[in-house]
Parts: sequence; C-alpha cells; structure tokens
Amino acid sequence: MQQTIGAKELFSCDLLLRRKEILADFINKNNSINDDTDIMHIAFAVDSTYVKYAGITAHSVIKNHQGASLCFHLFVDEISQLDKDNFIKLAQNAQASVYVYYFNPAYFTSLPVLHHFSTAMYYRLAIAEILKDVAQRVLYLDADVLCVDEIYSLYRMDLQDKVAAVVLDLGINTKYLAYSAHTRLFGLQPTNMYFNSGVMLIDIAAWHAKRINDKIVAVLTQTKHHCLFECPDQDVLNVALQNDVVFVPPQYNWQQWHTHEALIDNKWASIKLVHFLGVMKPWDNKGINATYDEYYASSPWVRTPKPAVHPYARHLCAVPAAQKVSYRCF
Repeated sequence: MQQTIGAKELFSCDLLLRRKEILADFINKNNSINDDTDIMHIAFAVDSTYVKYAGITAHSVIKNHQGASLCFHLFVDEISQLDKDNFIKLAQNAQASVYVYYFNPAYFTSLPVLHHFSTAMYYRLAIAEILKDVAQRVLYLDADVLCVDEIYSLYRMDLQDKVAAVVLDLGINTKYLAYSAHTRLFGLQPTNMYFNSGVMLIDIAAWHAKRINDKIVAVLTQTKHHCLFECPDQDVLNVALQNDVVFVPPQYNWQQWHTHEALIDNKWASIKLVHFLGVMKPWDNKGINATYDEYYASSPWVRTPKPAVHPYARHLCAVPAAQKVSYRCF
C-alpha cells in the first residue's frame, strides 16, 4: 500500500470487516431503554487468544454494575464457539448485549507494518469508525484490565470538548524517561504527557469532528522514526490525540498492581480499574493476584484450560506483596 493512503481508505468499514455477529441483544428488547445515553458501551480489540481474558474483564464490569444497561463490542480476528457460548451466558445473566466484529486479516496485511509492528495494532484504532452510527461514546478496555468498582463516574464524565479521557502512563513518564524523551522524535510535543491507551473513554463524534483518523494515517505514513515505536498503537494514539485528551485520576487505570496489591481491595484507595501491565499476567498462575482469581472463579471461563505457566509465575506467587517487583515489558 502506498504512502499516499488516506483515512477513508484505511478506515473503510467495507474493507475492514468480514462480518458482524450478534451474540446477544437483550438491551434492544428492554423497553425501558430509551436511547443511547442509557447504555454503557464497552469495547475490546483482541486476537483469538485473548478473547477469553476480555470475557473476564466483561464479567468484572457486570459484577460491579448490577442492573445496568451494558453493551459489549468485541473486535476480533476469530472467536471460538466456547468463547461465544460463554459470552452468551454472561449476557443472559446480565441482560446485556454482545456484538462481535470480525476483521479482515487480508486487508490488514496490506497496511503499513514496519519492523516489529503487529497488524493487531489497527484493531483499536478502527473502533471509533466502526461504531460511529452505534454509540455516542465508548469505553475501550484492554483484556488485562479488571473492573473492581463502578465506572459510571468515568463513562458519564464531562470531556470538556476533548476527544478522550485517559490516564497517565506511570512507567513511561517516570521510570522510563529515555523512552518518554524519544517519543518527541515521532511527533509528541514536549508539553504533552504520555498516556496509557489500555483504558480510553472516547467521544465518537469528537473523534470524527477533529479528524483523528486523518491524524492517525499521517503518523503511520509520514513518521520517519517508525523503528522507535515500542508500543505501536499507543505511540500513534499519543501523537494523534495530543492536546485532545482529558487526564483522569490513576484509579481509572491503576498500573501499580505488583507493588501495591493490597490497595486493590482498599475502599479508601477508590481504585476502579486495575491494569495488569507487564510480561506476566494474573491468569498465568493462580495466586498471582487474589482479586483476579475471585473474578476468574465466578466467570463462565472457570473450567476452560489455562495457558502454560509463565516462568516468572511461581516466583511471584512466593514473594510477599510488599516485595513484588514489576515485570513490565513494553
């Protein structure tokens, strides 16, 4: 694909998607739902191996929003029948809706993919385009995020005419200053702080009004320093959305799960969303994080096979919480 690619071509829904599937649609059957403002739209963008973990995240949202009108949007390459069945169980229990959007892998292979980029990076970049006629705003969550309290306060917040609400990336802005510095080479201005894209509340109309798709294409096709991208989609979003985000408190994307694990259940800390950043994840072995284990055990996925134990998993389980260190690898 040539460098002259435009946003219209890159984000063409006809090219992006193979099909859309409705797994459950309880919201539209509920006559008490008058319009989109009554619904909380949650989006995930994952490959087939992470669908299960997106399900655990969805389950945690449901557990903390009993009686709410929830609509989950899954952006995937493939999804197994088992994962479909489990999402249907979630939806039935919560009277929620679940929509699956299947990306066209052949289309993504024709897009600019440089060095260590993965075509999966485009998944979340396309959410605002695909949902533009579906929702006014959408909350994007990574599959390694766990909801431990209500997040209506985030979803309903005033975005102050900005495109998105985000949380500072604690590691890159404090521990990894060298990386923070070289983000300037691909267009992030020195006055802008670097955010973590694992939790993003997006105003879809503002996204289009401010032509964010065009800005994304410009970064992908014009940046001379692609080889420096370590967090491809996150880097692109930081450049494209600079000056158009509202920074919210870290409780909405809490990234210190290794070193301050006890705070997760501390109501005084008011943590809403825990982000399990790092090479190792809480599903790698039981005991890595007790709170995650509880949600996992009460989900429809509790009896599904677990992945091979991560080499660091047994070590971390044996280390006291106060001594746990971050295995973050970006």
